[in-house]
Amino acid sequence: MISQYDSVPSPLAAAIFLNYSLLNQTAQPVDPGFTITGYENVVIQGNYAYAIGGGNPGFTLSIFDVTDCSAPRVISYLTTGSVPWVSGPPYYLNGSYNMWIDGIYLYVASSGSSYLYIVNVANPFAPFNVSRLLISGSPGSIYGIAYQAGYCYLATQSTGLVVVDVGGGAGGGTITAPVQTYQEGGGVKSFGVAISGSTLYTTQYTTSVYTIRQIKSWTLVGVGSVTVPHLLQSLQVTTAGEALGVSVYQNTAYVTVSATGVNSINLIDITNPSSMSNISQIASANTFNSAFTAQAASFGAGNTILYIPSGKNAVYGGAIDSYDVTIRATPVHIAQTTTGVANSVFGGIALSNGYIFCADYGPVSTNGNLDIFSQDNTSLSRII
Repeated sequence: MISQYDSVPSPLAAAIFLNYSLLNQTAQPVDPGFTITGYENVVIQGNYAYAIGGGNPGFTLSIFDVTDCSAPRVISYLTTGSVPWVSGPPYYLNGSYNMWIDGIYLYVASSGSSYLYIVNVANPFAPFNVSRLLISGSPGSIYGIAYQAGYCYLATQSTGLVVVDVGGGAGGGTITAPVQTYQEGGGVKSFGVAISGSTLYTTQYTTSVYTIRQIKSWTLVGVGSVTVPHLLQSLQVTTAGEALGVSVYQNTAYVTVSATGVNSINLIDITNPSSMSNISQIASANTFNSAFTAQAASFGAGNTILYIPSGKNAVYGGAIDSYDVTIRATPVHIAQTTTGVANSVFGGIALSNGYIFCADYGPVSTNGNLDIFSQDNTSLSRII
């Protein structure tokens, strides 16, 4: 279905060529106590970038000062090992794909366990763990997370959507004592979650014949609530594969679909969340990392650009492809930027103040990198 937003052609692809270049690479921080084996995702708040991923030992959160994006620097990190859990702080984190930052708190969804972690980052130079919550019902890994007004919405490996009150209060939860209020259950596999206003979006998938590859819409008002969302619609996306990450921008949801030989972004019309529909698909030449989602942003007057990270190319490694998706039925490829590092893998990206921040898993999972690209061709920095 084509909406009113697709009624006029976009001059963007013809008028602007969004290109980037790698300006420099700096050495990885050296610490005898830890090794970063790869950043899976990154979020930005103010002058700081927060990157998470695997490590040895355990999970690693690195915080970067990006006041000067041409010369960013690591200012602190949290790292963990396979040590016994204790009854109180400090809590040790264990593997992660995704996180969400809001104010002084960072909410981390663990892919290495079934815990939701809350980290205080009021002082980026000295982050510390506040609390953790073990999600009930054997959910497996927690892959996706979205946060809004005191509630965390989680996409889990085996029980679908889970809701946690982390201070909103309607479910009795606080920052130091979160409370789980809802679990979809039923053996549902979910990887992605996104929120827009009073509507929540999740993905559901099967791992073999891909008979289920859906985006779901949920309402948090009316028949639903912030603690117990109500399912509005389950839409089968076009591309056959695992429906993993999802991001939402304006009236469009972007669903990542991946399988052997399949790497696609499906564009979904969500103008009416109760009546979603498939619009078009973008096939990527590179292999997707399951941790990432494509991110959209406005450019110029009424134009929308979609940035798609990918990696594992044997020649040039990770890449970011930009598409003009103003006319959603016919996306136009604009440019591709690569690291030039063979087999490097991109994870999640974040857009902020004219820059693209990219979590780079590194070649063959050996180095954790944060790549910074500028949209105006003036600066790009790669830091490890």
